[in-house]
Amino acid sequence: MDANIKELISNTFLFTIANLGSKFLVFLMVPFYTYVLTPQEYGVAGVVQTTSALLIPILTLKTQDAVLRFCFQKGVNRASLLSIGMTITIAGGLLCVLLTFLFRLCPLFEEVGNYMFFLPFLLFAHSLSLLFSFFARGIDRVRSSAISGVINTIAVVSFNLIFLLILHTGVKGYLLSYVIADLASAFYLFFSCGIKKYVKKGIDRPLTKEMLLFSVPLIPTSLSWWLLSSFNNYLTLSILGATAVGLYTASMRVPSILTTLSDIFSQAWLLSALKNYETEEGKRFIKSVHRKFFAILCFMTGGLILCTCPIAKILLSGEFFNSWRIIPLLFVSVFWGSLTGFYGSIFSAEKKTTIHFTSTIVGGIVSVVVVVVFLRRYGLMVIPIGTLMGYFTIWLIRKERLKKYINLGFSTIESIIKGGLLTIMAIFVIYELYWYAIALYLLLIISSGKSLISILLFGLKEARARAKV
Repeated sequence: MDANIKELISNTFLFTIANLGSKFLVFLMVPFYTYVLTPQEYGVAGVVQTTSALLIPILTLKTQDAVLRFCFQKGVNRASLLSIGMTITIAGGLLCVLLTFLFRLCPLFEEVGNYMFFLPFLLFAHSLSLLFSFFARGIDRVRSSAISGVINTIAVVSFNLIFLLILHTGVKGYLLSYVIADLASAFYLFFSCGIKKYVKKGIDRPLTKEMLLFSVPLIPTSLSWWLLSSFNNYLTLSILGATAVGLYTASMRVPSILTTLSDIFSQAWLLSALKNYETEEGKRFIKSVHRKFFAILCFMTGGLILCTCPIAKILLSGEFFNSWRIIPLLFVSVFWGSLTGFYGSIFSAEKKTTIHFTSTIVGGIVSVVVVVVFLRRYGLMVIPIGTLMGYFTIWLIRKERLKKYINLGFSTIESIIKGGLLTIMAIFVIYELYWYAIALYLLLIISSGKSLISILLFGLKEARARAKV
């Protein structure tokens, strides 16, 4: 058990380096973006990136996930895995070129204009970087994957400063920065991991079929996640306009603090779950980690909800700050989304990817229906409410289905109560009733005290051990 925990901590540390670089520095660029771009420009860029996020799982068939999963399967030729992934990625990039011309003719994207032609470049660069990063993790080159994240950040920040601050290229420079950054990280992984030696001619058809049977059911899941997190941009664009999209996109950057912290753990956790799932000790390990993860997630979410307004004042300038009240409920959405990601890693270990689809599609539909029905009447506040309801629906379905495979020792009712307290906290903060919110936060800390203390004690123990070395 200790070995599993140490490996999880080690991988978490590596992904922390990568994500603190690749996400936190970009997160800290939000004040810069809201200073140099208008809400309309930020909204246009957001729509292009949202469309890229929609097309990546469709055109790449989620083969990146299959490459990672099958790297841990005995007897599989890793060169064949990578060759299959690269073939599909290149084909997807070429197909995106054709789709871009069709999108350009669509009336919905009239306000986006010629910026849509950045779409195939964004898609191919990110898909290639993603494929190489997942493959690096699959061949135990986690450190290289982490470093590629740092390189990605340095490139994004550097080229944003050059294009937006010095050259004043606006949306073009913003989007081009992400293309260059993804290509830079892909090139680094290609050379540092010796990927060239894994590339071979020809496709292993039986392996391709097996990989696609694993990955294709994940496509609807990704689309459903997209419905939850990004489809709202299109609804907002059509109903409220590009300026409202820009305000919402900027507001979404603030909860990315919690998303980043959760993603750091989730990336490391997925590797641990895939490696250790099949043993009884591994399942006890999952149960122990789940309780601690839930406790620390409650602690971080509650703390960030209380700090929403001060954080928004720092990150959102001018007109962007006016939308800060939608942020507390977005934090609660990330809370439920992080838990569904934890459960998703277990389903991946079981190779039950259809559960990803069935749960996420239901949650996506719930979210979209809420937003479609109420957005025009009640404005942007409807979006975090719909998103929260969608993520909660997915969590509830997965939590109940998970009982068939593993006992996590944590009741559904207890989880709902704590999630409910976070939601009430968010409402108190929206109405600036901070003393009530603080009281609920203290109650959450007390109820999770045992797990939080065990995390603290383990951390102190590890710190002392390293100090002696």
